[in-house]
Amino acid sequence: MTELIVQSGKHQGKHLQLPAEGEVVIGRDEHCQIRLASSDVSRHHCVLRLTPEGIVARDLGSGNGTYLNEALMEEETLLKPGDVLRIGPIVLQVPGATAPSLHAASDDDISSWLSSSEIISPRDGSETSHGDTTIIPRPAGLDSLSPPPPTPTNLETPRHFRSITEEAADIIRRHKEMIRSQRDQG
Repeated sequence: MTELIVQSGKHQGKHLQLPAEGEVVIGRDEHCQIRLASSDVSRHHCVLRLTPEGIVARDLGSGNGTYLNEALMEEETLLKPGDVLRIGPIVLQVPGATAPSLHAASDDDISSWLSSSEIISPRDGSETSHGDTTIIPRPAGLDSLSPPPPTPTNLETPRHFRSITEEAADIIRRHKEMIRSQRDQG
């Protein structure tokens, strides 16, 4: 049997076992094999079919579309390990290797990162807050109106993200790397 892992909602982490033969229709209709109770999901939204190569997904002309790795699926597609299928608010993932660029942080992850109680203390002895905000002191000699000095981070070519969540996770990751680098150099 082949499976998909639920990546969102109250059933997050659960495994959906797919039958070895036949098609599995996903939608709101009571006759669908996988019923999703959301107004963002069409009555017959998409279909999954198990083939010798793996799971094939096809949108059934749904109103809001079916997304594969956050790109609108326009034709029948063979799912690969790590692929993420989004049907309305429900996110399903094919088990297997996850591409680093597709590892999306949830809104809860980002919220917990932003409100983390971890305080990073600057080496210069200046004060940091004790709430959920970290005060990052400006280097000596820079006034508040000066732009930050060029760094490898802000000279990089623009990145393209599939979602705001992915962009926020990247910003947080790069910021933490910069702080650790500064702490290690100081």
